[in-house]
Amino acid sequence: MIDSPEDVRLFGVPVAVAGTGVECDYLFVADRKSARPIPHRTFLLDTGDVLGALFDGASETRSTMSLLEGPLFLVSAPFAVPPLIDNARARGDAEIIEAYAPLHRKWMIEASFGVMLQKAIEFLAAGEVQIVKDVVWIDGVPGPCRMGDAPAECREQEKAGVPVSCPYIAT
Repeated sequence: MIDSPEDVRLFGVPVAVAGTGVECDYLFVADRKSARPIPHRTFLLDTGDVLGALFDGASETRSTMSLLEGPLFLVSAPFAVPPLIDNARARGDAEIIEAYAPLHRKWMIEASFGVMLQKAIEFLAAGEVQIVKDVVWIDGVPGPCRMGDAPAECREQEKAGVPVSCPYIAT
């Protein structure tokens, strides 16, 4: 169930809008303000601090879906930061970075929220979802890896293209 008309527009897929007094199994929101705490059943889609990431020199950003007040559920494919931003940062041109950030965030939302919503519904309907040691597992695979592209923290631990260890598996 999607709870607000703005969220329906953001997700970009046909969904049901929650009416007043309607019970639902899962609630998907893109804003914490519209979230209703349904333990282990409210999911938040987020782009994170895009402007901060651009100023910090990130080479890519990702959208995430997490349980409200809980662990990551899904992580999107990366969204590359264009060379324009590196150039602006090198010149100290904050105005360009500030102007680009909303466009980058819009791209992230339009390209990933609908896909992540669809995948989440598929995984919840067909798979076994568990939370073990603050990590969501879907059919025996860490949730953040289920979209097919490992998160940055996994690649940071690689040596010659081979993961040293999975950061989601605590030993």
